[in-house]
Amino acid sequence: MNKGFTLIELILVIALLSIIALISVPVVTGIISDSKEKAYNEQVNTIINSARAYMTRNPEKLPSEDELDSACVSILDIQKAGILESKNIENPNYSENCEDDLEAEKNKLLKDAVDENDIARINEEISAKKNICKSEYLEGVVDIKWNSDKNKYVYSYNNSKSSC
Repeated sequence: MNKGFTLIELILVIALLSIIALISVPVVTGIISDSKEKAYNEQVNTIINSARAYMTRNPEKLPSEDELDSACVSILDIQKAGILESKNIENPNYSENCEDDLEAEKNKLLKDAVDENDIARINEEISAKKNICKSEYLEGVVDIKWNSDKNKYVYSYNNSKSSC
């Protein structure tokens, strides 16, 4: 009596493992992508909340309650004030292959584009993603504007490196 596996049994095991890999790799990739997006949003929320705390300490820097008036505070200013303790805020979306990955994603999306509006939307989304994943650390400013409809200040993060 021979001990061992037949060729057919080995082929079946390899085929089964291949099917499992085909199913699990996209799922795991999606989970990793979602977690990076959530981490990025949490970092941005931390920056915005820190800007609120900064403006609470410095109310003279708030814009007037005029729709056209606005103000901004840089991450560097918030850090200097001691509100954001981390010297460098890591960007969870950073990738050394950012440009190549996004170009491949863009080409894949463009294949399914129906009209010029789809193409414009895809180009805009990819451009925004490039700005987000290029830098290893989050930099930028928080823009502050008065919203008379809500009767409160609205804070929004701007990842451009321009200062206020």
